[in-house]
Amino acid sequence: MNQGNPLTHAWWKDHSDAHQQRVLLSTQRAVQRERNIAGWRRNLVLGAFLVLAVPTILQWVAAL
Repeated sequence: MNQGNPLTHAWWKDHSDAHQQRVLLSTQRAVQRERNIAGWRRNLVLGAFLVLAVPTILQWVAAL
């Protein structure tokens, strides 16, 4: 009679094969690289917006 949960397993055995570990690591690095690129792109767009917006706002404040 098995009283344990049949769905539980040893999590450390999921990717014990060296090839699987390399593939998983490569995939994780690719995902992280895409996230970093998206973050830099977002920062660049925000910076460009601020470069254009700040002088305009300063002119409006000076005109008051």
